[in-house]
Amino acid sequence: MKKTFFSLVLMCLANLAHAQTPFMRHIETQKQGEGRIIVVQDDTISTIVNTRKAPTPNTTEKNTAPSKSKEVKLKVVEKKIVESPSANTAPSNYTNVRQRYKATGYRVQVFTGGNSRNDKIKAQQTAENIRKEFPELSVYPQFTSPRWICRVGDFRNAEDAQKYVRLIRNARLSNEARVVKCTVLLAN
Repeated sequence: MKKTFFSLVLMCLANLAHAQTPFMRHIETQKQGEGRIIVVQDDTISTIVNTRKAPTPNTTEKNTAPSKSKEVKLKVVEKKIVESPSANTAPSNYTNVRQRYKATGYRVQVFTGGNSRNDKIKAQQTAENIRKEFPELSVYPQFTSPRWICRVGDFRNAEDAQKYVRLIRNARLSNEARVVKCTVLLAN
């Protein structure tokens, strides 16, 4: 009884595995009045789904060369390994990441526009100009419904923000610079 049940289960699994290919052909056939479906998948997916034994890399020339996506992933992994700081020294291009937390504070609003594409471009241009002149400030161009705005800095108090308002106006980057109270990211 157990042997017949076990053999029946194996036969069902084998039928399900081989049903994938006819199903794919059924999907890809074009019928009049309907759209066309094209399924693009890697050969390894077909081998896994159809439970065929995957070919070894040495059997065909096609499988010996890695695909582009694998090369990109390997490059990223190697890059992460190279750029990660060691316990004693950090590479010269490593920037120290500081921990920050959200709190109520102040920012300087340097641009307020509408909701058009031109206003988006102006907000981003203003942000770039501020980044070039004041690289120590964080810059936040964002869409806050219904308009594009650009805010800079993360200040604990309004007096620090007011100092940058004067500097931004003196540099003629924005006549609109003003202090606004909002949620900011403060360093520990």
